[in-house]
Amino acid sequence: MSQSDDHEAIGNLSQEWDSEEEEEDLENALENVENSISSRVHDYMSNTHSCYSEQSGSELDDNNTNDNDTSNCENIKLCKCKSNCMDSFEEDTINNHILSLREMDRGEKEMFIMGSLQQVSADETLKGKRRKRTRFRYVFQGKKVCKDVFLYINDIGKKSLRNIVDHFSMNGAVPRTHGNTGRRPHHALGYNEIRFCVDWLIWYADIHGLPMPAAPRGHDGEAPILLPSNLTKCSLHTLYSQACIESQVRKIGLSSFKNVWSNVVPHIRIMTPKDDVCHKCELLRHKVVDAVTEAAKLDAANHLREHVQDAKAEREVYQTAVVQAREEMSTHRRHDRPVTPVSADLNKVLFTFDYSQCVTIPHHSRQMGPIYFVTGRKINMFGIRVDSTGEQFNYLIDEDQSIGLDGGGTHGPNSVISMLHHSLSNYGFGEKGLYLHADNCGAQNKNRFTLAYLSWRINMGLHENITLLMAIPGHTKCLVDGGFGRIKKLFKRSDCESLSQFADIVEKSAKDNFAVLYRNANGDQSWTWYDWKSYLTRYFLQLKGIQKYHSFRFTAGDKTAIFVKERSNSDEIRVPLMRRNIVLPEGSFPDSIQPAGLSRQRREYLYRHVRKYVRPAYQDETCPRLAEE
Repeated sequence: MSQSDDHEAIGNLSQEWDSEEEEEDLENALENVENSISSRVHDYMSNTHSCYSEQSGSELDDNNTNDNDTSNCENIKLCKCKSNCMDSFEEDTINNHILSLREMDRGEKEMFIMGSLQQVSADETLKGKRRKRTRFRYVFQGKKVCKDVFLYINDIGKKSLRNIVDHFSMNGAVPRTHGNTGRRPHHALGYNEIRFCVDWLIWYADIHGLPMPAAPRGHDGEAPILLPSNLTKCSLHTLYSQACIESQVRKIGLSSFKNVWSNVVPHIRIMTPKDDVCHKCELLRHKVVDAVTEAAKLDAANHLREHVQDAKAEREVYQTAVVQAREEMSTHRRHDRPVTPVSADLNKVLFTFDYSQCVTIPHHSRQMGPIYFVTGRKINMFGIRVDSTGEQFNYLIDEDQSIGLDGGGTHGPNSVISMLHHSLSNYGFGEKGLYLHADNCGAQNKNRFTLAYLSWRINMGLHENITLLMAIPGHTKCLVDGGFGRIKKLFKRSDCESLSQFADIVEKSAKDNFAVLYRNANGDQSWTWYDWKSYLTRYFLQLKGIQKYHSFRFTAGDKTAIFVKERSNSDEIRVPLMRRNIVLPEGSFPDSIQPAGLSRQRREYLYRHVRKYVRPAYQDETCPRLAEE
């Protein structure tokens, strides 16, 4: 078993060593790993709780301080003191005092009892010798009581009181500590046992783990090594126990195994199963695990590191844009919307847009079994977040309000551009410079029509500068997804029977979440679908190799071109976008498109199979009756 297979050594595989210096650098790296692991084991042993602590080992020799509940009652009945101690106090006073003591921990209770003792004899005799037995007076609420009453009132036994008195006589009013405090028990774990456990975890992680190129965002720790998600710490402890038997080393228990793991090598983790992860990350991680030679593992680790660093760089660009947009808006005096285009001195306004997963209605927090097998009425949600102010406008598209039949065409370029145009026209601030952030979905955002539309806005004088930023595929989570998450969280806990109820859920999910309906409560149409594809194709060209670019800039200084970059730190390339000898007509606009509605087959399905699960008040809205055709 190798003691050098630590994650730092794996991370150093990504460095390019010269042939002459490779062995020397490798020896230095392994020596640093060895010293690091040894220091961690020693730190763990010094901080471990295997020794007796004052609380866990403070059973002392009293067993239980409440050992007088019955015996003391008999002593009180047989108490023949002349002062009649119990008659001086009310029963409620004594009971409340006992309950108060039982709320204290052991140390607090003993210190209280020490404070109730009054020494009546000097420490030395008349002859100057140390007194062997010290006499004490027992007091409660300033009144002298007999010993039996003192035991009962303070909820303590004779043996416990004797030990407290002896300790008070010898040491004064200081807390008692167990004799084994600070001593190492005979069964405590040794350095060799802990070191073998740590070495085994590192060895196993080197073979089966996936080394990450860097620590997670927001953490300054070491790069984690992820073990397969089908493993558990209990199953790994079983494998470790078998290795201990083969190596004739004393094994440590499961709880200590977990404790050593979390304290000494916390960077080794069991990955959690996730959905919608970056496919490139997963493929590169598989290559790292499946690599047979060191050269192949080095190459795969290098590619994984470069991919994660590219994603991190693009993420930082987006975060910087959010901060700049908020700072600029904080000093701007806003006016009532809509605002005249290019009327405000704003150049950092940021909009983020994306689709959420569609929801189906009816939805109940306590779902009935049969409803799982039917296809409810679908509602698509397109979110546009104004990062400058934190507002998020969620466009809710009912199944019969989309461009295509039965909810089709909702995610196409015509739908995306129509809603984006409505948002920029109604929720903008008259900004001159606009930043947009979106994912890399080719069918929705990253296509020739979206780029042509942004260039069209420049040519129409609606903006002076527009920059479209797109994150690395698989690493596209942004603030608009946070708004979707709050909506889904409330939706899961709510009963929703209709589109209007879902709009209420959107409004209640967060103060900055707003619902935008295709038709409002008065029946008025909020926005219009337009045939942007046919219109823009006449004036704009297709950008070749569009998928490799992640930054697109449009400027009024060069209205016929687009400036693209593969990465945020790459060189900018100018590419012509408008067709030659074509003049964009001033004030031209695409033709409108009417929603296709629901087919008769779909309406029959909703009426016959879904309507019975909808409450009567919402049946005609969600699953209307079939009209005669």
